[in-house]
Amino acid sequence: MWESEEAKRSLIKAARSTDAAARASRDKAMRMLQAMAQRAENRVPMWKDDTGVRAVLISVAKLTDPGDRAARVSAVSTLWNLAGEPANKKSMWLDLRVRTALTEAATLSSPEDAKVKAAAVAVLCCMSAEDANREAMWRDEGARTAVVQASLSTDPSNAQLRERALAVLLDLSSKRENAESIWEDVHGAR
Repeated sequence: MWESEEAKRSLIKAARSTDAAARASRDKAMRMLQAMAQRAENRVPMWKDDTGVRAVLISVAKLTDPGDRAARVSAVSTLWNLAGEPANKKSMWLDLRVRTALTEAATLSSPEDAKVKAAAVAVLCCMSAEDANREAMWRDEGARTAVVQASLSTDPSNAQLRERALAVLLDLSSKRENAESIWEDVHGAR
């Protein structure tokens, strides 16, 4: 399906809908994008589609209405799938729109937002596996705050979230330029 330009246009059009009456169609389109991003061969072309897929994922990942929660989870989960592709990791981190959407989602505090928060931290975990991202990730206040906050969770139901956040900190601390700063962060990472 990803090879069909007509199918892509239709899917992206449905996913772009902001009309409350079209939420069901948008949610289905978002789930389809998420499923397509699970296929390794789709990840690079999907990410490179800056005005189509990428723009839709970013805009939906930033939705805040409770009725948009399912679509937001799908958008951030699709970014997670795309971040699993080594060729995407660096450019995903460099995209300020993606970074902003992820750090906002990763710092959500409502229990109803647990899935989107977990997916956002998982995307950051994927990106931190790329050595070229590590120094910049630690220096980014939004990412640092989100990861440290998630790593400090004591809620047993958030164990996986905490593990992923700790994995990010481990990756970031492996960069020599970050090690001292992470150690000195007495109110957070340390």
